[in-house]
Amino acid sequence: MSDDASMPAPYTVKLDASGILAEVSTEESAGDEPVPKERDPVGPREVPQPGEEDMKDVQDYRSVVAQHLSTMTLTSPTIQRVTSSHHVLRCFGQALRNKTLRDMYHFSKPAVRISQFVSHSWHGSARKKIATLFVLKNGPAAVASGSFLALVMVVLSSFNILPGYDRQPMFEQERAYVFGPWGICIGMLTAFIGLTFCERRDEVFLDRLCIHQTDQRLKLEGVLNICAFLKNSDSMLVLWDPSYVERLWCIFELAAFLKSRETGKAAKLFIRPTILGPSSLASCFGLFALQLAQTAVPWQNASHGTMVFSVLAWIGCYAVTSVWRSHYRQIDSIRTQLQSFTISNTKANCCERGHVDAQGRKVPCDKAVLSACVRQWFGSVDAFEDDVRSGVAAALSEGLGKGWFPYPYVLAAAAPILWGQGDFIASRLREGEFYNAGVTAIIGLAYWLAAIPFIFACGGLLVHKFRRRYSPCLDALVPLCVSAFLNLVPGAGMFWLLIGLQAMLDDMLAAVLWAFVMSSAALLAWILGVEGQILAGRAQEEAADAAEVHEKEAEPPLKAPEPSPLPRRNKAPKGDVLKAEVQGGDGQAWVPGRVEEWSGP
Repeated sequence: MSDDASMPAPYTVKLDASGILAEVSTEESAGDEPVPKERDPVGPREVPQPGEEDMKDVQDYRSVVAQHLSTMTLTSPTIQRVTSSHHVLRCFGQALRNKTLRDMYHFSKPAVRISQFVSHSWHGSARKKIATLFVLKNGPAAVASGSFLALVMVVLSSFNILPGYDRQPMFEQERAYVFGPWGICIGMLTAFIGLTFCERRDEVFLDRLCIHQTDQRLKLEGVLNICAFLKNSDSMLVLWDPSYVERLWCIFELAAFLKSRETGKAAKLFIRPTILGPSSLASCFGLFALQLAQTAVPWQNASHGTMVFSVLAWIGCYAVTSVWRSHYRQIDSIRTQLQSFTISNTKANCCERGHVDAQGRKVPCDKAVLSACVRQWFGSVDAFEDDVRSGVAAALSEGLGKGWFPYPYVLAAAAPILWGQGDFIASRLREGEFYNAGVTAIIGLAYWLAAIPFIFACGGLLVHKFRRRYSPCLDALVPLCVSAFLNLVPGAGMFWLLIGLQAMLDDMLAAVLWAFVMSSAALLAWILGVEGQILAGRAQEEAADAAEVHEKEAEPPLKAPEPSPLPRRNKAPKGDVLKAEVQGGDGQAWVPGRVEEWSGP
């Protein structure tokens, strides 16, 4: 539901003595689109009659709603729903792209457990979130299917079943091989199709699909059950962008998930910055262009071929390094936000609208309700903030490798290099040169497993060093310089090292020695990069702590607050069912801002 949606009419909530929501109704629900009977999770039911002692627990509207949220219990077994990743990503992420109010509730179904709860901010970039979900959900299957078909193409080319053309190798100008780029082309095409059209059936929770967007009665009940959904989730995936930590409901979801894991359950919290998807895709397509250039560039004239290949490699590296800078800046932003996180600095839809709905009626603030719930869980708001700063930061470091580009993502992005090297092996096998095919296989695997990660590590070190923003001219110049360095130093250095070893040693021995050297260099660069990231993170934390201490020392001492009068209690005759309109002090019904803001926390 978009932020500019109209506020529903006042709600009437039936409560039993323990504060559990039994039925939610609204004056506007009659005009909404009907829900199919087999999917309607809510039905009226009898409410237990509360006793007089139980009524004392319900003091005002904040305690009523906070009490229900803090219990983490479902109002109905069928209100908890899941959907498949395929439905989340169908039509290129239509559920995340569409800002208009549209019911997609029929794509979900009731479930006893939720495999993964997807938490995100509707104020972040939809394209980045969609790209990240494509990489996380469909990426492994896409790379696996592309690799399998690339292997099939290599085998068919080896038996001379597929056509090819005469091509001179880069370093053997005196002869030509029958070559066909079947592996890299078919592998990349298959991976792209698998990435965009793979129908993953793993079940997840996404608010737009699993909470009704047009039936206000079902929407409100879904919002009030959000804590129960999180408790019943096996894991939580946070699509983190700079707006996530600023949104009140996003942080509340995080608090509910962390609280539900205090009973001994392992907190499977996966935090992924939304820039991870674009950076992974840019790296993959850049390396595909680089490998395709190596196979397509004519090498009859060595100097001409080297010049064309270098220009194409430079362009590919420029695009990749530009995305990397954004990646590292967002990681820094996450760390800074975590170190300075306070719930008072979060934003809510009701606050941004001046606590007035679309009809001009005054609405209470969500922060009072959710802060009361957080205090019941963690004892105090400060304790929760400390838990976020420590627990979430640890989950972030575990998921991102201290902010370094994770090695499995590097291998997946470098898959086109492996497919292209397979085509070189096939060209050798066509000629019956099994010894040279083995040499090419060792070199190709070393490229994929060590050489490309080494270039990633070198590029990551440089990009991380110059990641901050400068003037527009310098911002355009930094990726140019970094890409030039990667091409001239580690890139060209690897080639000349291999040529030198092959000139002095047997080809097989030279290939094995080159693979060992590249593996050692990649490991060293990776260790240096990770240690640099750790030191940078610690320096950032120390700076944030020092600033916080300085700010506290500069604050004047606070006066003790005057005690506030106790809220008026509503007493009900014994034996009657309590019908309470949940209201604030101004007489307006409390409608959670997440109801309006559910598509934009």
